[in-house]
Amino acid sequence: MTVWLCDIQDYDKVSVRTYGECVLCNRHLCAKHLGPNHHTCPRWEEEAEYDSAARKAEGDEITKLFDKINISALISQASALRGGLACSIPQGLRYDRATRSSVMGGMNYHIEISFADRISWLARIRRSNATSPLAELRDYILRSEVSTL
Repeated sequence: MTVWLCDIQDYDKVSVRTYGECVLCNRHLCAKHLGPNHHTCPRWEEEAEYDSAARKAEGDEITKLFDKINISALISQASALRGGLACSIPQGLRYDRATRSSVMGGMNYHIEISFADRISWLARIRRSNATSPLAELRDYILRSEVSTL
């Protein structure tokens, strides 16, 4: 089984499972580098500092995700799948913390695609952060989801 390695450059130790995944700095850390001498992100017990850093990290993650999406290709593909029916992404792509619970889960961000006949689809875009599984496991999960559907 493949595991995450510590993200510290030129250090090939295995990262600590679960606790070594930092969503604030988006790194995987081994036991040595998880300590306060190397890892300075606020701990969850430091609620105000942690929450502020978590909001920023989440916004940065989703903004980077949006930068990777070819919106015109997404609209074109959705339209083609509906026989050429016109569609759009109503609000464009921008991170809005107020609506995050309706569009974001632990592994996916959902983008609403609205068609001219008032039908809406959701495009599921896989998130990528320190808590994401390794690429080979993500691919396996995606194949399993497709098979299930």
